[in-house]
Amino acid sequence: MIRALALLLALTGPAFATQDGWPALYDVTDVAENDVLNIRAAPDASSPIIGSLSHDATYVEVIAPDDAYSWGLVNIGETSGWVSLRYLARHPAQLDYMFPDIRICAGTEPFWSLRRSDDEVAFDMPLDDLEPRAEDILWQQGTVNHRRRYSFRTESMVGVLSRQSCNDGMSDQEFGLELNLILLSEDLHLQGCCSIQPHAMSR
Repeated sequence: MIRALALLLALTGPAFATQDGWPALYDVTDVAENDVLNIRAAPDASSPIIGSLSHDATYVEVIAPDDAYSWGLVNIGETSGWVSLRYLARHPAQLDYMFPDIRICAGTEPFWSLRRSDDEVAFDMPLDDLEPRAEDILWQQGTVNHRRRYSFRTESMVGVLSRQSCNDGMSDQEFGLELNLILLSEDLHLQGCCSIQPHAMSR
């Protein structure tokens, strides 16, 4: 009986309760029209303010929550900070077993980007001899034995996507998705970070 109760409590804890996927998109809510939602340096109401979101901001990408699920990590400029989740409304159907709705991925040294629109991805490496390419996604899937790992395939590319902390190496921004991209015809393996927010990165 005690073991069963312990298991029940474990399964209803914050980390399991919703099976929410991260990163996730949110809209600012319950903020007055003449006010803003502050972005702070740390997940604490007394921490210094480093930026703000407008009262009607939408499609805010929250990279991850703090341990108490009270604050969310967001990117601002070339760095990241924390906003109160009390004033954010989560978009529906963003669960950790679902294939992340990536919009753009990017890596550095060499610089490259991968943009997704519906069932197509467009790859570009502007400082190299590779020609830009846009290809249909032939299939995408999650792994059968590990949540938060996914893969997709196009005619000339294979991508392996993971829900994990990622940094672009050029800023203090944080991302919640890492992509390992293999260009099959070039035998080239690239690593970078992804965002689910449109126009989150500029390369």
